[in-house]
Order: sequence, then structure tokens, then C-alpha cells
Amino acid sequence: MRAWSAAVLSVLLFASVLTAWVPERWPASILEVGSFLLAMAWIVKLCLAPERPRLSPVAIPVALILVWGAVQLVCHWTVTVSETVRATLAWAANLAILFAGLQTFDKPAIRERFLRGLLWFGTILSVISILQSYTSRDKVFWLFPVSDPTFTMGPFLYHNHYAAFLEAVLPLALLGALQNRDKRLWFSAAAAIMLASIIVSASRSGFAIAGVEMAAVVGL
Repeated sequence: MRAWSAAVLSVLLFASVLTAWVPERWPASILEVGSFLLAMAWIVKLCLAPERPRLSPVAIPVALILVWGAVQLVCHWTVTVSETVRATLAWAANLAILFAGLQTFDKPAIRERFLRGLLWFGTILSVISILQSYTSRDKVFWLFPVSDPTFTMGPFLYHNHYAAFLEAVLPLALLGALQNRDKRLWFSAAAAIMLASIIVSASRSGFAIAGVEMAAVVGL
């Protein structure tokens, strides 16, 4: 089950990134429904099999945020009910994905394949985003027009959000370059491409954080 669970998580992650520009509600709904179904599948499996669930203290703050959203709705402590409902659903999806991820990636081989796929997804997206920024900044993937292309980078409508995503992927390339001598050139190239795309995005905070990341990974 872990192999197909990792595949589902990959699809949810990649689809959510590629549709980040869509103004409608449906991309978030697909992500939420998919994460809830996956978490439910894991709950059923754990109930039927003599296997203890893998838990982590990281889930505690996520669960507390979800509880706080529910308290706001029950006690009518919210200015806009619809926005609180959306945020609560989003945090519920985060918790479901975290739970499913904890069960899925306790096997090193599956975790490494997922992270390698995430690394190359981030690298390819960086190349596309650089090309898009110089040739068709007012259209996402050269096809879908956006109302305000000023800070658009790849599928992200705001360059800081784009940089934040790559900041989560960049350490994978840096670590690979340090640990794999036979593939050091490839990992170094991936890191350089992602860093270049952050520079092209003109996200000053993104470039600063990426620089700190590089120093931290090498130092550690």
C-alpha cells in the first residue's frame, strides 16, 4: 500500500503546484478530497492489520489549528464564515496529508524515491518558469492568461510563493551533490537551476532564505 500511497501523494502535490494559478475553488477541493480519502484508506488498513500507526509531535500544532477553526465556527467567533470554513478545510487536508505521509514514508526506499521525484519536478518547473518569465510572463505555461502578471512566476501568481516552494526542494539537490560523487554534477546543476529561477523571480526574501539554506546544508 505504501507504494501507491506515495504515488497518490505525489500526484496531489504536483497537481496542487501546477494549478496554483487557478482562481476557482476546484483545485483546492480536489486536493482536500484526495487527502481525506487517502487518510481514510490508511485508517481502514491500520484497523484491519496488526500494525500500529506512526505518529509524530509535528501533528500536534496542525491539529490545534484545526481545532481552533472548529471552535471559531461553533462559537460564531468569525467575521466571515465562508473563509473560516475554507481555512479549516485546508488545515484538515494538511493534517490528513501529514498522517498519510507518516504512514507512507517510514520505509527509506519509498521515501527516497518520493524525494527524488520531488527534486526533479522542482528542477523541471524551474526551467519552465525561467523560460516563461522571459517569453510569456502574462500567461501561465504560455496558455492561460492572468490578470496581473507583475509577480507571476511559473504556475504561482506571487513570486514569494514560488520561492517558498523551491526553498523546500533546494536542500534535496544540495544534499545529493554532497553525498553522491558519481552524480554530483547533476545535483549541482539542479541546485544552480533552482537558485537561478529564484533570482529571476525577483523575490528578495526568497534569495536571502535560499542563501541561508545553502550555508546551513553545507555547514551541517
